[in-house]
Amino acid sequence: MIPTDALDRLLQKADVISNACKSAGVEQWDIIGMQSYNEGVEIEAGKISLAGGGGDGGFGIRVVDKGRFGFAHLVDVQNVSSAIELAKKIANISPQIQGFDLPSFESTKKVDGMFDKSIVATSSEDLLQNADDILAHVASKNEHAIVTGGGIEVSTTASCLISSSGIEESGESTINSIGVQLSIDKDTFSSSYDHQSSRVKLDNIPHCVDNALYWAEMTQNPIKHNLSAEEAKVIFTPSAFSSLFKYIVPNSVIGERVARNISVWSNQMGKQVIDPHLTITNHGRLEGGLASSSRDDEGVPTQILPLIKQGVLMNTLWSVRDAAEMVQEGKVESAQTTGSAFRSSYQSPPATSCSEMILETTKKQHSRAELLDIINTGYIIQDVMGAHTANPTSGDFSVTSSTILRVENGEIVGPLSQAGISGNLISALQSNVELGNEISVRGRFHLTDVALQSHIKINPA
Repeated sequence: MIPTDALDRLLQKADVISNACKSAGVEQWDIIGMQSYNEGVEIEAGKISLAGGGGDGGFGIRVVDKGRFGFAHLVDVQNVSSAIELAKKIANISPQIQGFDLPSFESTKKVDGMFDKSIVATSSEDLLQNADDILAHVASKNEHAIVTGGGIEVSTTASCLISSSGIEESGESTINSIGVQLSIDKDTFSSSYDHQSSRVKLDNIPHCVDNALYWAEMTQNPIKHNLSAEEAKVIFTPSAFSSLFKYIVPNSVIGERVARNISVWSNQMGKQVIDPHLTITNHGRLEGGLASSSRDDEGVPTQILPLIKQGVLMNTLWSVRDAAEMVQEGKVESAQTTGSAFRSSYQSPPATSCSEMILETTKKQHSRAELLDIINTGYIIQDVMGAHTANPTSGDFSVTSSTILRVENGEIVGPLSQAGISGNLISALQSNVELGNEISVRGRFHLTDVALQSHIKINPA
């Protein structure tokens, strides 16, 4: 799938750009280069609808001059001179930040598990067979179930980071992703979606397929009820919890947001902010992690950073520029990068973000059946819609779900057709939180089932 010399060619082009930066008299610069290749199949209405592949790549150039920075990106290195001039012009009109310089070289150890040869060796025929296997597996499990959407993709990326301060980092990484939307139209209509992504080759029938089928089956035949809106005890599965968690918690621990008083945890450093048995760690060096690496996208070595330890806010996330800016503005007395600068692509400059975020507990972790006993009466929720509207400044959210089950006396009594779910996630995490015993990786978030027993309101439809 990926040319064997892709990384060499990427480095050769990066060398051309670095020489052009030197010739243009740029004192501080960094270059990020990416070249990705992918192949995939799409499934629609129980059939394979599309198979294909493609690629994308280019370079981003950041120049820094006396605390000012400019950024430009390009695909063809023949346009390098104009890209550098554009970055310089942007730097000239950008605000100056005293103390903002590109980071110096620091040695670091490689993070393993980023590349799997078997993903690169996957052919279009392999993907088509994998899709056929998933369709056949679902049909064998439930004759009324249809894979109405989803697909399989394998991708590999060659990347490099080179800077004027002597940082040179390069390598290749892989990803295999599988997602399925399952529908059952029997007595009633129900559907569910689940997905998995991994740096290594996934099983032919990954867990997400059976999990989506389970929830499509469990949400058949909604119960008749006279339930009204109430504050309720709730179990969020990793899929549902990650949807809310990712919009609230990572944004709440970004140093710049905390310093500007636009985080729910502003002015809370060293104080208890969640249940005392809970710990949240930002792990930048997890083997095989989708958001792990040996360096961040400014070239700073990544680290394992406890953000909240036994309920107490201990650290926040910083990039080089944010740290210098907040010190200059007097928002903080001191700050330094935590190796938390990342780019969404070569087309954007780095911004502060989390790596792998892991939620753990010092208490006993429970099976799902045990969590049902703990909440006794309430709900279990597999997925939510509208999580992007959650407010990281307050922790408030208001979402809906059509994959929600009613629990009474520790037993699942049936599904609701739909329900509104609202509350404050931060308040709900402050006490009586119980975690499941099976970790699920949802992108960069490593989570379990989470039982929340306060500050959650359910409004059944």
